Amino acid sequence: MRSSYSKYNYGSILKGIVLAHRPRIAVELGVLDGYSTINIAEGIKFNYEKFFVNGHLHSWDLWDHYPYKHGDINEVQSRLNSRGLDEYVSLKNGDAFEVCMLYKTMSVDFLHVDISNTGSTLKKVMQYWSHRMSPNGIIAFEGGSGERDNV
Repeated sequence: MRSSYSKYNYGSILKGIVLAHRPRIAVELGVLDGYSTINIAEGIKFNYEKFFVNGHLHSWDLWDHYPYKHGDINEVQSRLNSRGLDEYVSLKNGDAFEVCMLYKTMSVDFLHVDISNTGSTLKKVMQYWSHRMSPNGIIAFEGGSGERDNV
């Protein structure tokens, strides 16, 4: 499974955030092959089974409409199904800056952003998504190195 996160096991960090924060509404912008999706969903599933917190992950991607490296929605769905995570995740097709309108003000507890992030992308995410975040909501951005930005 392709992911810049797997080399350093960043999936465990995302899962840890979900375990500690126990989001009810989690949103992911950018899926690729589902590495982060699976880790976030595992945390949501654990929170439901252990603490009865009914959370759900809405994973948005442009899929084959993205002109660069992208994943296949059917393959990601198959990965979720094989791990028993399908009821905790909805894979959806949509633009990160349009789908925000589907969420109420202060409704999103966790937002993971992995959409070809640049400084201007981060500013735009904050512009479109900050008022959608719950008072204690967390936004996690992918990126942070010059090397990664050139991949």
